[in-house]
Amino acid sequence: MLAEKGTAKLPIFISENADAEVRARAEELAFYLRNITGAKFEIKIKTETSGPGILIGTIKDFPTPSAMDGLKIYNNYDGREAYAIRTEKGCVKLLGATNLGVSHAVIRFLELLGYRHFFPAPQWEVIPSFSRLEFGINETDRPAILS
Repeated sequence: MLAEKGTAKLPIFISENADAEVRARAEELAFYLRNITGAKFEIKIKTETSGPGILIGTIKDFPTPSAMDGLKIYNNYDGREAYAIRTEKGCVKLLGATNLGVSHAVIRFLELLGYRHFFPAPQWEVIPSFSRLEFGINETDRPAILS
């Protein structure tokens, strides 16, 4: 359960080592989740690597055994944009092999919630609206073409 009746049920966590790019993705996620649910999602620093919350960071920040193999980087480039979304007990992890992968994880998570962004203008966004938002999907991907 992420939100219900305008109340966030989980905060958004980033690592204490998160750089500006990861912090920006956390702020972006909080913005869109508020627009989707009407709930304010707080962004906090998390020192543990698991536990209740929406965790955003690299696999190094939040080690997750089920995502380790999918987020390996081969030949210095293959997998740099890899991402994993994991749902665990009271926790959703949006993980990347690198910060670029973290960005992909956040965007894919929003897509799975129904968000669409066709062109860079508000008229070309589709932002769903839910009074109750639950999530329970696991996904790993590594883009075939590097951006």
